[in-house]
Amino acid sequence: MLRAAELRHIKLNTVAYNSAIGSYMNFGDFEKAIMVYGSMRKHNVKPDSVTYNVLISGCCKMSKFSNALEFLNEMLDLKVPLSQEVYSSAICAYSKQGQLAGAESMFSMMKMAGFHPDVVTYTAMLHAYSVAAQTECLVEIPKAPPGTEPNKILSFVGMHMDVVTANPSDWNFDPFSLSIDGDKLRGRGTTDCLGHVALVAELMTKLGETKPQLKSSVVAVFIASEENSSIPGVGVDALVKDGLLDKLKQGPLFWIDTADKQPCIGTGGMIPWKLHVTGKLFHSGLPHKAINPLELAMEALKEIQLRFYKDFPPHPKEQVYGFATPSTMKPTQWSYPGGGINQIPAECTVSGDVRLTPFYSVSDVLKKLQEYVEDINENIEKLDTRGPVSKYVLPDENLRGRITLSFNEANSGVACNLESPGFHVLCKATEQAVGHVKPYSITGSLPLIRELQDEGFDVQTAGYGLMATYHAKNEYCLLTDMCQGYHVPCAHVAKEGIPLPPDRMLCPLCSQKHVNPSAVAVSGFVFCYSCIFK
Repeated sequence: MLRAAELRHIKLNTVAYNSAIGSYMNFGDFEKAIMVYGSMRKHNVKPDSVTYNVLISGCCKMSKFSNALEFLNEMLDLKVPLSQEVYSSAICAYSKQGQLAGAESMFSMMKMAGFHPDVVTYTAMLHAYSVAAQTECLVEIPKAPPGTEPNKILSFVGMHMDVVTANPSDWNFDPFSLSIDGDKLRGRGTTDCLGHVALVAELMTKLGETKPQLKSSVVAVFIASEENSSIPGVGVDALVKDGLLDKLKQGPLFWIDTADKQPCIGTGGMIPWKLHVTGKLFHSGLPHKAINPLELAMEALKEIQLRFYKDFPPHPKEQVYGFATPSTMKPTQWSYPGGGINQIPAECTVSGDVRLTPFYSVSDVLKKLQEYVEDINENIEKLDTRGPVSKYVLPDENLRGRITLSFNEANSGVACNLESPGFHVLCKATEQAVGHVKPYSITGSLPLIRELQDEGFDVQTAGYGLMATYHAKNEYCLLTDMCQGYHVPCAHVAKEGIPLPPDRMLCPLCSQKHVNPSAVAVSGFVFCYSCIFK
């Protein structure tokens, strides 16, 4: 095209160059698009906002984010006005480059310029927060007015954008891209917890678009560090410590990160433990000269478990909350340094966890476990042995077997407040959306929420993935479940709520004068026909 124009001495204008650049970008031919842009500048044709929108958005589509930012800087230098599309593309480029400050700056400039961020913009900002060191973000309804009652707040928290690992070779489909099989939405994170990220983001987007007059302000907190706690100083705990969530204490806080569409009213605490056992290495043909650490580990652990179940028996409240199991302590892993089959090793390690219902204190359990170990070490010769030559003490050599117990980071379970208005709202909304309500409790652990409850938040939990596919190979959720789940927070918002307008001639949903007035027999209220059946 350029060559033909030159041969005919035709001077191309900005629109023609923009069309050519856009065509090459659409076909993924970055080099030719840049060649056309270079010719445009060579012939002193001034690029406009459309030019840069095509260049920047095209670069982002082809993952050439550094090039997109170069064009953005050029655009700013030439003082070419930025369009909404350019702002969104620039935020996307900054987020993909891990430049959170740049993304936040463009987001602020976008709002100052009078543009309304859309779902694409918010998605880009969420990605920027997820890849940056600051792995939390608060999202309030975009451009929606605050609640009419200043001290009423409804919050949705816990939707995390990080996922557990997955080995593609173990899956029947690609774990890292969304695929659809009938009603199944397949991929890592669909149940835990990207499905919930999408659900709440869609809710916030809808509220931002429709701008209903609400009694309560609605806040969503998306997080990115739920599965990996190895990075210090980030997480909901850091937000609480810095006081950034204090205003959420003014209403129910719904933690959206469980499964099976029912309120989860209780979770277990977890204490990971490691029992290291020291004996004496010797030939297995002369077992009387050895202290067998494997036998000692089995007998010591048996004694520890017996004492644990005596001190922490099933609690009466576990039936009230519907826990499937009481508190438990059990081994899950076993290791030793290796050696021949004819060799009694010198040491071994047994690892496991305590799953503790929330009616017992984690600190009390830690203290008791250490007391058990100290007593067993002092009286190790009293432990049951295995056979006539099995022993844990060799007096002639002044040797005693020994056990030590260590712990990784522990967390406490939570029992939601069953008298809370938030709990009753959740149950009613679930019954309306799902058709039935049956709260449940599990001794699986959810990090962070007990700390929120201890800080004074009214924590209630729910989720709409599938417990059967949580952290599993070939993870999936059901679209119908997520659709039902979407209606549950919608019901929360309505309950918390949408006030009746002072003028009876106004529709309670859109707050405008009735258009084609229609009454709902159950309520007696009059709405716009289109508002009822949207």
